[in-house]
Amino acid sequence: LALGTGANTAIFSVAESVLLKPLPYPHDDQLVELWSTGGKLGIMSRRGPLSWQQVQNVGDLHHDLSGVAAFTGTRYNLTGQGEPLEVQAALASPSLFEFLGVQPALGRGFAASELHDRVVVLSHALWLQLFGGDAGAIGRVVTLDGNGFTVVGVMPAGFAFPDDGTQIWTPLGQAFAAQPEIETNPDFQAFNTVVRLRDGVDLQRLQSDLAVVATRQHATPGLRPPGFAVTRLRDEAAGDTRTPLLVLLAVVGFVLIIGCVNAANLLLARSSARQREFAVRRALGAGRGRLMGQLLTESVLLALAGGVVGILFAEIGVSAILKAWPAVLPRTHQIGIDAATLVYALLISLLAGIAFGLAPAWRSSGVPLDTALREGSATSTAGPGRHRLQRSLVVAEIALAMIVLTGAGLLVRSFVRLRNVDPGYDVHEVLAARIRLSPARYGDEAGKVGFYQNVVDELRLEPGVANASVSLTLPMSGEVNGFRLGLGSPGDYVDIDQGVVSPDFFRILRIPLLAGRMFTDGDRANTQPVAIINAALARRLWPNASPIGRTMELRGPLPTLVVGEIGNIHYASLADPVKAEIYLPFAQGHEEFERMPEMSAWIVARATRDPLALASAVRRAVAAVDPQQPVAAFTTLSGLVSQSTAARSFDMTLVGVFALLALGLAVVGIYGVTAYTVQQRTQEIGVRMALGAARGNVLGLVLMETAVTAGIGIVIGIAGALAFTRALASLLYEISVTDSTTFVITTMILAAAAILAALVPALRAARIDPVRALRA
Repeated sequence: LALGTGANTAIFSVAESVLLKPLPYPHDDQLVELWSTGGKLGIMSRRGPLSWQQVQNVGDLHHDLSGVAAFTGTRYNLTGQGEPLEVQAALASPSLFEFLGVQPALGRGFAASELHDRVVVLSHALWLQLFGGDAGAIGRVVTLDGNGFTVVGVMPAGFAFPDDGTQIWTPLGQAFAAQPEIETNPDFQAFNTVVRLRDGVDLQRLQSDLAVVATRQHATPGLRPPGFAVTRLRDEAAGDTRTPLLVLLAVVGFVLIIGCVNAANLLLARSSARQREFAVRRALGAGRGRLMGQLLTESVLLALAGGVVGILFAEIGVSAILKAWPAVLPRTHQIGIDAATLVYALLISLLAGIAFGLAPAWRSSGVPLDTALREGSATSTAGPGRHRLQRSLVVAEIALAMIVLTGAGLLVRSFVRLRNVDPGYDVHEVLAARIRLSPARYGDEAGKVGFYQNVVDELRLEPGVANASVSLTLPMSGEVNGFRLGLGSPGDYVDIDQGVVSPDFFRILRIPLLAGRMFTDGDRANTQPVAIINAALARRLWPNASPIGRTMELRGPLPTLVVGEIGNIHYASLADPVKAEIYLPFAQGHEEFERMPEMSAWIVARATRDPLALASAVRRAVAAVDPQQPVAAFTTLSGLVSQSTAARSFDMTLVGVFALLALGLAVVGIYGVTAYTVQQRTQEIGVRMALGAARGNVLGLVLMETAVTAGIGIVIGIAGALAFTRALASLLYEISVTDSTTFVITTMILAAAAILAALVPALRAARIDPVRALRA
């Protein structure tokens, strides 16, 4: 009961925090996030950020909305406060904090007149890091990208908007100052937007009014007309965790039911030994209701005791979940055993106590006096009919265990298949460091390209570095640049992911060259634009010919020459199909280099030993080129691949653990009922052996009865599993919910476990001495 209650309490605490608990903002049910379904981003994805024009048009819906807040993410290089740091920032509407209903713990937020001012609000953690908790930080100046920003406020501890990583907030006008086209270009979609609904306004009405707004918006020829999608901010914060958490809640519910079935069987066995007690109580005038009340009180007290221990298990379980998968779950700072979780634990303990105590109480309180006295005598022989209820309960727990085991088996096979996917590159011994350049220090294309090339040259001189390169994006990092290439006729196009890399990038990742050549140091600015494409794009554009020497109209006055073809790789995720990809030389520049005020890229190095040991080497190489340049983040390529499968690992591991728990409880139940049945049938077995039954006959009798019970439970469980596993469809990779191999393996495991659980009692029955049994 403690295990079942603890598992339920742990998963409920996670689900309640992620799915049910309100966001830490007043009237959070009125907060709605808006998305654009058209334009440059919407044409390649289901939804994207809004343009500034869209934000302004939405702000005109005064009859629907009491407030609108727009924000966009960026990073700053913070210097002058010790070691250079890269900080994650949100450029937000001045009214953001008032809009959310959260005020700074120290100082103030932004004034409406400060849209373009260089003022900053710090997170509580960054305030402690920079100023040690000094209240005198208000009014101090911090240097961000070479510009002074005045600290006007510090947010309360735990405030995290738009996400847990945000460290500072600056007014939205800083985005306009950095890139003026954001404010004027209606196709530049950069703003996440949250609105607050007025009382009485629902999502359906808002969606209808937004459709009217969309019809008045600018539409660039060739792009899908802009539209809007709406989601509750609370639902958006939950991300993709809803289905996995609901599945886990169902699984731990099955585990608790199996625990209740075991407890019911134990109470049934205990009540058989108390028949005389119940008979005496009945004879002294106790009614059936009085007896049932006594027995239910005993079972509820037992369940509450299990619940108390279960809360301790839940506390340990939640801590283990947050430690093992810190990045899988959102709102982790809110997850814990709170008052709502304790009430839930109390309620399920009460319900469990009533559930597993009801059948024993009903049966024990209803036995006639003469039957109780006769069956309680020392000479009575208990037949198999007396244990029908207990075996029915065993059938139920076997069926539930079959459902849980099948779900776990599908997730395990899916995860193994996913991890066995060849990404197309060697993920071992590769370190990557992300470096963001400040526009104040590196404003032109030559300066940006030159910095990264100089760092690569310095890094190659470091011991332990086999080779180094630079890439604008990195596989499995979540960063993908893409565009849509028209193929001539209307509606005929190909979506292409684009990489920008320096020479040796493909050698470091050991991506095979299928034809042509790699990039060289000669592929520089003012030379023939060249590209390397993957096999998927080659087959799409030139299905029956070599792509080498072909040209593509990509950018600039000159066509881009295809000089190489590489093997296909999984860039964004192992689960995603291979996409068409094109790579351009880093040294030739990129059409976004000049218009990007800031620039982030990855330094990629192959190590001759532990890749993380190269972190200090990267820092030395960066410091040698620019001592004021921070290194934002270090990661290994193998770590990124593991991170990309972390959510599936979370689902598989937890369901697997609970499946093993369900199997263990089912084995305990089968053993308990079989052992009790053998004990009660000692006289019957003695008679059988006295009449000539061999020990093998007795052993076979007991095992056959267990096999029949298990078989019925497995058949029922298969039917239940076919229904339950449909909920797992979105969590599986290339595995059907009706995968026959999984069902066969699960059936064999459960059947073998049932026979093994019954084997010890069966051997004990076969060793019964008939003379002693009859004498007893």
